Amino acid sequence: MRNEATFEHLLNDVIDFGKKHNINLNQPTRFRRKTLIPSRFKDSVVFTTTIGQNDWGNQESFHSNEDKLRHELFYSLIDSILIELNDRFNDENILLFSSVSAVHPSNQQFLEIESLKPLASHLMVDLKQLENELSVVKHFIREKKASMKTIQDLLTELKPVNEAFPATISLLRDALCLPVSSTTCERSFSRMKLIKTYCRNSMGDERLSDLTLLAVERDFDIDLEETVDIFSKAHKNGRILLS
Repeated sequence: MRNEATFEHLLNDVIDFGKKHNINLNQPTRFRRKTLIPSRFKDSVVFTTTIGQNDWGNQESFHSNEDKLRHELFYSLIDSILIELNDRFNDENILLFSSVSAVHPSNQQFLEIESLKPLASHLMVDLKQLENELSVVKHFIREKKASMKTIQDLLTELKPVNEAFPATISLLRDALCLPVSSTTCERSFSRMKLIKTYCRNSMGDERLSDLTLLAVERDFDIDLEETVDIFSKAHKNGRILLS
């Protein structure tokens, strides 16, 4: 995809779209002032800097809008996507995902200890105990394996005898709870601007953590009367430090 043929094809589609909707695509580019390295850093070694990252905005960098779009938008965007994909789906993560799939009933390596080792090691499950349990689990679910469609079905089948297979149950539960994205993290940060206002800018880390927890988990149904009772019993003398 990162080649001239793909760019030309995409550019032609954009041009056709612009003509169809009467959009002027030949507007002159606004060129930025070239950023210069401060004189005090002239004889210094700088390991990290943002200077030069936007040099495509300078007039001498490109000869036309097409050349600018090719390097500033097309190649830059694809490179960013490839970096993110390579970072998320590196060899270590791929091995872990393959190990997670081994607990699915439809997988050919279903409950094979060799396939489950990366996941078990990541979750710090005792491999020897897990291997001993799996040899029994396979016989236990042999007749009902055909009716199992998901990991949850397997976990439900083992639930009545969960004390007999603690390592296997722990592995299955953790496999079901593995996060697939950073949504929770992003949701937490999106609340920060509402929590840490100018009036609360000097509060301590503990209070900030508590307020963040209340804001993020606000959908939980909490009995306020019960909470007040627990609070009063924990601090009977009323002499507590509020910060």
